[in-house]
Amino acid sequence: MKKILNTLKTAAILLILAGMMIFCGKKDCQSNNEKACNVENPLRDLPWLKQFINEVKDTKSVHMRIYQCTYKDGTGFLINNCVGCPDAGLNLVNCDGTSLCVLYGLAGDPCTEFEIDFESMKLIWEINR
Repeated sequence: MKKILNTLKTAAILLILAGMMIFCGKKDCQSNNEKACNVENPLRDLPWLKQFINEVKDTKSVHMRIYQCTYKDGTGFLINNCVGCPDAGLNLVNCDGTSLCVLYGLAGDPCTEFEIDFESMKLIWEINR
């Protein structure tokens, strides 16, 4: 029964992600009207995120997405290191770049203690090679 519930939760997450792709298919979907992490543009203004993206750009054969979301302590980022890899999971990272939790995947869990608001989730960066 627990496996079935986890499978259903994973399917729900994937449906949400697919919906986000439909509504925001551009490479950079960051809204200029909302401040996240007290910066104008997290992709440009958060040093750890900028460095992470620059390192990923040098990697071959990657399909990765970064979503901005809210959770119980504020703004965060869900990093999908391998789009289409069901065992990869989503890494919840705070504004300081600290990994808080891996959502699902082989090494992950439901991360319910962080109360992630999936409706607030928006795609802010994607690379597909």
